[in-house]
Amino acid sequence: VRTTSQTVLQKMESKASKGSYFLPSFFQNKRVMKSQQEIEARLSDCKAEYEHLKEWNEKALQKYLEDKKYWGGEADRLEYEYSGQLMTQCIKEIEFLEWVLNTENTEI
Repeated sequence: VRTTSQTVLQKMESKASKGSYFLPSFFQNKRVMKSQQEIEARLSDCKAEYEHLKEWNEKALQKYLEDKKYWGGEADRLEYEYSGQLMTQCIKEIEFLEWVLNTENTEI
């Protein structure tokens, strides 16, 4: 028995292979979740990861602002930018997983 989320993922993979849709990077490694419980578990993990990344991003911003006082335009902001990029990826995955859960009972 195929769940709706599997059908959604298969349609997305089909469109991605035809070049009409880009599969999100976190699903390009063929990690397939087969049940609603697996999706909900991954969503819970992603939300916890987001909170960790948010805390790291805030600390990195504080470090950058502190360095900027002493170094001006030469201050290193790479850690702050990198943590922000990871947060963005995590948000995208959370939004996608929530979308999949919301389409469980709707027809595509």
